[in-house]
Amino acid sequence: MDNGNIKIYAHYLPQFHETQENNIWWGKGFTEWNNVRNAEPLFETHNQPRVPFDKNYYDLSDIETLRWQSSLAKEYGVEGFNIYHYWSSGVQLLSKPVQLIIEEPDLDINFNLVWANHPWVRSWKNSPGKDSLLLDQTYEISYEDRLEHYKYLSNLMRDNRYSRIEGKPLFSIYRTYDITNFSEYLDDMREFILKDIGEEIHINSMIQYPPKDKSFAAHVDTVSLFQPGTAMYNADHLESSDTSIKNLIMKFKEIFINAPTPIKSLIYKVLDKGPKSVSILDYDKIWEAVLSQSSQDRYIGKKVIRGAYTDWDNTARYGKEATIFRGSSPDNFKKYLRRLVEIVRNSDCPQVIFVNAWNEWGEACYLEPDELYGYGYLEVIRDVLKENQ
Repeated sequence: MDNGNIKIYAHYLPQFHETQENNIWWGKGFTEWNNVRNAEPLFETHNQPRVPFDKNYYDLSDIETLRWQSSLAKEYGVEGFNIYHYWSSGVQLLSKPVQLIIEEPDLDINFNLVWANHPWVRSWKNSPGKDSLLLDQTYEISYEDRLEHYKYLSNLMRDNRYSRIEGKPLFSIYRTYDITNFSEYLDDMREFILKDIGEEIHINSMIQYPPKDKSFAAHVDTVSLFQPGTAMYNADHLESSDTSIKNLIMKFKEIFINAPTPIKSLIYKVLDKGPKSVSILDYDKIWEAVLSQSSQDRYIGKKVIRGAYTDWDNTARYGKEATIFRGSSPDNFKKYLRRLVEIVRNSDCPQVIFVNAWNEWGEACYLEPDELYGYGYLEVIRDVLKENQ
């Protein structure tokens, strides 16, 4: 089924500007660039540190940076940015780029929000525990308290640059099942925004780890595959009765991921005392898993938005405990993106691909130009889209 031109949205990290919280937690002037610059190669051919093209260590509090990014996205066919949104019981972090977009109505940029509803931790591991927790992720219990969040979202969705799927403002959530009262939270959100702006919203739930509670599916419209995480933490087919060794290993991962916080804290502490080791995975094998998962049009009863990824190497965040993919390049990315586009074109799901990412430099997962490949990954987006017009 060919439903027309496919749109590509890129996940977008707003961590590249100074904030009061990061100054307190990490030191004056800290941004994600600190981690990126300080990364060290772990073996002879290791491409670290990653260096942006022309050493453009930009500042997202500068409107000119956003103008450059939006112009670049338009030039190479990226439809818009899925900007991470941080909100914990009214506490909001890293909101400056979205604020600038709203304050500059002439800025030619399409955007939507992804609620990154996870705790902020010192170790970058999302490992729970008092020693590493910077800001816990909590949720407003009463409707009156939630109204502040609903009003903020509604105001953004009024903007004609806010992305829509099937005519509805798009709002994605990282781990929907973690919202303590997700049925009330999401149902009230829908009702408020419909009354406030006269539009129904499209709620999308991202799938990375296997969900511990699938009942959230009744309250969302789609699920999106957050690659390469979905491929790394799930079986090749998201719902599978296969009892292969690989699927059994994935089941053990699922049990650990969804274990109670005290158990996970204890396991992390034990692991932290052991030897550090780098995990090296094969780029092609992960992409084959991506394509296998993407062959499914439905997951937990919902239509699927497929995901892609450019590269992966989180040495900047994890050092000697990094996960690194070998075999990444624009040429390889192009080969797999072509196959993914073909899957999407023949699907009755939204004609959309979410790419990870526009600027996840700390995970070496970015479309932005760098010193090694120049504009290579962006050129892939442009070329593959042109082939399918």
